[in-house]
Amino acid sequence: MVHLLDIIKYTLPALVVFLTAYLILKKYIDKENSQLKHELKLKNREQILPLRIQAYERLGLLLERMAMDNLLMRVNKPDYTVNRLQSEMIAAIRGEFDHNLTQQIYVSQQLWELIRGAKENSIRIINETAAGLDKDSPAIYLSKALLDHVMKEEATLPATALGVLKKEIDDRF
Repeated sequence: MVHLLDIIKYTLPALVVFLTAYLILKKYIDKENSQLKHELKLKNREQILPLRIQAYERLGLLLERMAMDNLLMRVNKPDYTVNRLQSEMIAAIRGEFDHNLTQQIYVSQQLWELIRGAKENSIRIINETAAGLDKDSPAIYLSKALLDHVMKEEATLPATALGVLKKEIDDRF
């Protein structure tokens, strides 16, 4: 019995010292890990921020290039027919959109859906307008019809998406 009391007398204080040291070291290590994670987040933000701003710039450019008047100025050639202009405009929109697909990871889901909707809406307007014209007539007829359509609309989807993009930039930065 005396031996058991001696063992407890020496073991109990050693356990208390061990547990105290363990808890202090654990708290210290957790604090260091937390600080390292925080520093890593700050470092990542410094690297990601320019990429996010560049993504907003590229998507803004996409929306501007998708606007019907800008698209017509860029794509239309004097010798095009309605059918050729329709094809070229749709190819230009899809090409621009596909080129900027990866930018979606830097913007909100709402904005990305709006941009995708603007693309689909622009293609739909081109197809519907071209459907009402003779495919072999000069492209000027399609150009005029598209510009008339745009003038009748109060706000186009690319312009609306651009407004949301600008607001999102203001809110985030």
